[in-house]
Amino acid sequence: MTKPKKTKRTRRLRKKLYVDEFQVFGFHIMFNLKTTDETILDNTVAELTELIESRNLIIGGGGTPEHFEGYITSNDRYLSTTDEDRESMNKWLDDNPNIQKSKVGDVTDACYGI
Repeated sequence: MTKPKKTKRTRRLRKKLYVDEFQVFGFHIMFNLKTTDETILDNTVAELTELIESRNLIIGGGGTPEHFEGYITSNDRYLSTTDEDRESMNKWLDDNPNIQKSKVGDVTDACYGI
């Protein structure tokens, strides 16, 4: 069996497709709150947003008062999240008194989910 040939693409096309040196990486987060109070969810999400913006990241996602999920990536084009970003998110989730169960996922390709 032969190896598949690597597609030869111009720099411009690689950049448009976010592949090779232009790949962007991010990670999933999820957490459950100890309560179903929507005010606590709003406050927790506001604190989370503050942390995310302070690290120049963005998040897409949402949830209910019981469960929240999101995907985090860099706010800068063609930049990725770092291990420090994952560690700070994990620490924040562990230290938050309103959160009972949380998970920070592995780094994945933000455009292709690989």
